[in-house]
Amino acid sequence: MYQSSKASPDVLWIDLRAGRNKRKLTVPDGINAATFDGTLESELFALLARGLFKALIFHYDAPTSTGLRILEKAKACYPSLPIILVTEAHSEALAIWALRTRVWDYFVEPVGSEELIGAIHKIINSDSVDVAQSSGKHEQITRLSARPNHLARGGRRDIVTLAKAYIEQNFHRDISQKDVAAHLNVSYAHLSRLFKQQCGCNFNQFLWNARIAAAKTLMLDGDVSVTAICYEVGCSDPGYFATKFRSETNMTPTEYRAQVARSQLADLAIAV
Repeated sequence: MYQSSKASPDVLWIDLRAGRNKRKLTVPDGINAATFDGTLESELFALLARGLFKALIFHYDAPTSTGLRILEKAKACYPSLPIILVTEAHSEALAIWALRTRVWDYFVEPVGSEELIGAIHKIINSDSVDVAQSSGKHEQITRLSARPNHLARGGRRDIVTLAKAYIEQNFHRDISQKDVAAHLNVSYAHLSRLFKQQCGCNFNQFLWNARIAAAKTLMLDGDVSVTAICYEVGCSDPGYFATKFRSETNMTPTEYRAQVARSQLADLAIAV
């Protein structure tokens, strides 16, 4: 069902939460938005065809394949229309999917209304949104739902847990240990010490483990070049990416992709 109190809303907030006891959707003050409860896909795309909106927000609790397919279809039909994904359930696989689908921004709840309002205003006030979206060259900022003031409840282990979550949600950006320490309001040395104690590796090793794991998933699609994958996982130097990939897997990216292709063919032959 479509609801709007505005003649010309900037944003369509699409509520695809499936829980029986889901909270009433409350649009933060400062967002000129209409809402849609996601009951009829045909009605949604009829709305989108009218060209009323400058951005879309897809809101999930635990995303299903059906719900994600609707977002994917909207992106395919309207590639220049920025999409923000808000989810109550985060996973690395979902973050990678969102990255590949090229959503404009990705939030994990609970998210502050100021952050969300800021992201929306950045979109609707940008003169270059259409160009950026069509070329795929836009700034993707993944937000971390947990806040530094939550640290006191769990102590040292929560610091590492939040640091790891931040890395897993932001590995595709140019991030450093200094950035994460500042985000969590702890010192660089303290974070480094906790990482070594609890993870058995340093920050950079964990960051690259996340990037390599994401690269392996992306390589399942044979149409995506290794260079494109390099950039998508947060590395700006394809040569360095190949070196790191080989050090982690004992194979170059091309060799790994060939091995995956052979394995897929073997599985197909067995199935036949």
